[in-house]
Amino acid sequence: MTGTSPIRRRPTREATRERVLDAAAGVFAAKGFAAASLDDVAAAAGLTKGAIYSSFRGKDALILALMEQRIVARTRAAAGAFEAGGPGDGVEGVGARLFEAIHADAEWQRLFIEYWAHAMREPELRSRLARRRRELRSVIARAVERAATEHGLDLAMAPDQAAVVILALSNGLAIEGLLDPEAVPADLLGHMLTRLIGR
Repeated sequence: MTGTSPIRRRPTREATRERVLDAAAGVFAAKGFAAASLDDVAAAAGLTKGAIYSSFRGKDALILALMEQRIVARTRAAAGAFEAGGPGDGVEGVGARLFEAIHADAEWQRLFIEYWAHAMREPELRSRLARRRRELRSVIARAVERAATEHGLDLAMAPDQAAVVILALSNGLAIEGLLDPEAVPADLLGHMLTRLIGR
């Protein structure tokens, strides 16, 4: 009986796409969008540049796909920060969970800042980013409203305004924390949300 060699299965298109996105996140965070090349991403992913082109039309398409993926993940994380609370858990508890989520993925903050600056110069990207941010604010506003009802929070502003405040504070504190971690204690976001939104 002759031995048979194992069947080599090519990764699916979706698996290749995820591999490229994972590699791109690290490369773009380390080098920045402008300096990084598709050759860099291919090398980090252990793939050929042709494999990248099979999933993305070019670097801009790859950057956009990566940011969309991360925004969806951050939307879920933000909603989860509100849903994780138990009885008696107020705005400070939500702030602590949001702070933890921010610092668990500092790479995202650097990518988002650079993407925001790039999108402000490109009308199509700016429009898509604005649409995604509206979706994120809507998710947060609904979560705020739910949390207020379930946990008896006395909101000092409308949920949609609270969503803007939460995003502005979390992004601003993330920037300050990246520059000087000691300047942003873990409970600062929760304290500010309590003062601005309500108990």
